[in-house]
Amino acid sequence: TWADTSTVDEPSPRASSDTFSTIALPVANSLRKRGVGAVWTIAITTVAFSAFHFEPVRFFLLLPIGVVYGWVRWKTGSLGASMVAHGVNNTPAALVVLLGVPEVTP
Repeated sequence: TWADTSTVDEPSPRASSDTFSTIALPVANSLRKRGVGAVWTIAITTVAFSAFHFEPVRFFLLLPIGVVYGWVRWKTGSLGASMVAHGVNNTPAALVVLLGVPEVTP
């Protein structure tokens, strides 16, 4: 379960995920079905990927990662492959947060 975020000024990870799933993914699917080229679809979903992290400072740092995930989705035809790539990318940072770094974190 997610912590109560009613007093937090930033969206919860769940809210971000739900928003992306209910807005951005259907838009990307619609673009693909309407014959919008892969480059435009990847570009639009890359911007959405960066924006839906709700971290303005990291927006431009997330763009290249979004391009890679879009390319993986396009090449494999599978959203699951992009999700696995996202998980692999996030694993080192998650481990540092969960386990800490010896002699650096309290």
